Amino acid sequence: MVRALGGPATLVGSSSSAAAVVFAAADAPDLVNGIVQVSPFVAELKPNLAMRAGQAAVLRSPRLFGMFHRTLFPCGRPVDDAAYRKEMVARLRGRMAAVRGVIEPVAPHWTARARDVRQPVLVLMGTKDPDFKDPGAEARAARRLFATAEARMIEDSGHYPHADQPAATAAQLAEFLAVTTGA
Repeated sequence: MVRALGGPATLVGSSSSAAAVVFAAADAPDLVNGIVQVSPFVAELKPNLAMRAGQAAVLRSPRLFGMFHRTLFPCGRPVDDAAYRKEMVARLRGRMAAVRGVIEPVAPHWTARARDVRQPVLVLMGTKDPDFKDPGAEARAARRLFATAEARMIEDSGHYPHADQPAATAAQLAEFLAVTTGA
């Protein structure tokens, strides 16, 4: 996409898609001037049997996925959350295999390519992200994988800070873009 639109660009990936920006920056450094990882999964998940069974059910049912999605906002959901989730669930019908493809681990894990990224990296994490026991530790773990990176926390935010704390997230992104674009 960056090649088609003209680059370089700063890429932003959230949650499981945070891996994609690492691969893009490592594979096409001339097209990427920086990356932002929002709520990246650093450690490869090793769920127990009950968690795997629950995950398998959620990743096969748009309705269950919508119910799970609602839990990712422990500090308050966006005003349009109900309408967003209703549309998301409707659009996921017949597409859950694609969702499973995004969630399931790929080889190599993005962390294996992090040292190949030479561009500036910003890791953003909500202080109350329910996907992580210690969101701050997860953000710092991600930061340490890169040559040039910083980790910033978004207060009173869950897994999607751009949705539940858009102003705070936009401020962090604008500050980082000033660095990556030289503006």
